[in-house]
Amino acid sequence: MKKLFTFLMIALAAISASAEDLEYYTLGICGIQIDSYLAETQNLTRILTNQGYLQSGTVGFDPQTFKLTLNDAVISCPKSIIYISTHGYSGYTEVTSLEISVNGNCVLETDASNSNISCIESVGNVTKTQDFIFTGNGSLTMTSGNIAFMTTNKSRVLYRFNGPDVTINGGNYGIYSTNTYDVKYEMLEGTVNVDGSRLAIWNFFNAGAGIAGEMEFGEGMEIIEPEGGHLVFNPTMYSGGVMIQDGNNTAAKHVKIGVSDYGLKVGDIAVTSINRDDILGDGKVTYNPETNTLTLNNATITGDDCIYVAKTLSGLKILVQGEVTLNATHVARPAIYFNNSDKAVIQGVSSNGEYAKLNINVPDGNYTTPAIYYISYYGNDEYRAHIKDIDIHIAGSAYIGSDNWDECLTVDNSNIISEAPSGEFYVIYDVQLVNCYVALPEGGYFDRGQLCNAQGQHYYGPYQILRSQKVVGDVDGDGVVTAGDITSLYNFLLSNDSSGIVNGDQDGDGNITAGDVTTVYNILLGI
Repeated sequence: MKKLFTFLMIALAAISASAEDLEYYTLGICGIQIDSYLAETQNLTRILTNQGYLQSGTVGFDPQTFKLTLNDAVISCPKSIIYISTHGYSGYTEVTSLEISVNGNCVLETDASNSNISCIESVGNVTKTQDFIFTGNGSLTMTSGNIAFMTTNKSRVLYRFNGPDVTINGGNYGIYSTNTYDVKYEMLEGTVNVDGSRLAIWNFFNAGAGIAGEMEFGEGMEIIEPEGGHLVFNPTMYSGGVMIQDGNNTAAKHVKIGVSDYGLKVGDIAVTSINRDDILGDGKVTYNPETNTLTLNNATITGDDCIYVAKTLSGLKILVQGEVTLNATHVARPAIYFNNSDKAVIQGVSSNGEYAKLNINVPDGNYTTPAIYYISYYGNDEYRAHIKDIDIHIAGSAYIGSDNWDECLTVDNSNIISEAPSGEFYVIYDVQLVNCYVALPEGGYFDRGQLCNAQGQHYYGPYQILRSQKVVGDVDGDGVVTAGDITSLYNFLLSNDSSGIVNGDQDGDGNITAGDVTTVYNILLGI
């Protein structure tokens, strides 16, 4: 018995000595105060698991670097999950800069019915600063019934997102700060989504400090949503604070920050806010999201997807300068694929009196491959696509086509020459020619959207659409004045058939009338 008593005393003394050696930090995890004993990864993981807060994964804290590591950690807790405080912690080591390393898929979820708890919360006095630094290559989702990410009573707060994809869902506010006089956001890598039914991001400045706050972006990072999003200080809203507003200066309830993917590929390369100023790395292909313009300047583009436009991108203008060549390498994928062709434009830029040239080469094979393929989202005349002021040459087993029944296309002041033995040109609803005409097949024309031969049959084979020479008296745009021009005028006057009309107003009065017939007739007579 005496030996047992002696053993217990020695054990208690050892425990007492080890307790005195513990270092305590101003950091709590699910209500558990972190000390140097719990900082060991397995201890913290085991205790959180035993208390039923850690559903899966591991959690660790490195006191040397103040790094909290989440490895596929799923934490559900009726308390604030990550809590930092400087109140009543005399002698504790302050955690003023916390790195949260996110690896795998991590989740922090608090009791939605309790408005007083957050996924991450930091409180203190106004002389203190606080840094939150998110690193790692995983994803982190935070969900709370009121405020998901809250900071109070700080002189400065830094939110730095440097790697992971972070989603913050607050019942009222996603990120909320009060009595915080200086706020800085550093969006360096990853994606940040913030939602709140009242405001996504709100930083309240007590005593109207009026500091607008800062937002710094890494390469290619930007506010993707809302459109025109920007960080502002609003001195009137809730007595002054920092928020993100959209282009109409309306406070945002949803904010997305990251690298923009515009739904556009060039030479198999996805166009993003990182590479948009030099997509292929040769200085010849750029994309301007503000004007929705893809500029090709004497470029050669090779790939399965030379140019691919996704459904999310409407009204793209492809601007061609000099001579551009597209080499499609896949027998079933279009060289130019407008998966959303509403109001799309392919336009050349003339230089020194020369029209821009676009060469489209597709593989030869048993199947014809689209050189240009249109799929409208809304379609009809209001969303008509255009090819204008350009010379297009198509080689290989290629065709120009479309999918939707209401696709509309205008070819204006352009040459389109196809050498494909089985080529065709159809846009299902309507093709209109302006200042150009069908030169091959001879006598060919468009019946609504289908290129037909002179006998009215759908045409398959080499074809040429040529720019009108604008010869006086040349109504149908074939470059010469013949009786066919008078026939085209009669057909228009009698039945409103404009299929053969390119330059109908020959007398210059602004209308197509019998006077134009007289003008052409006199030219034929040599008058």
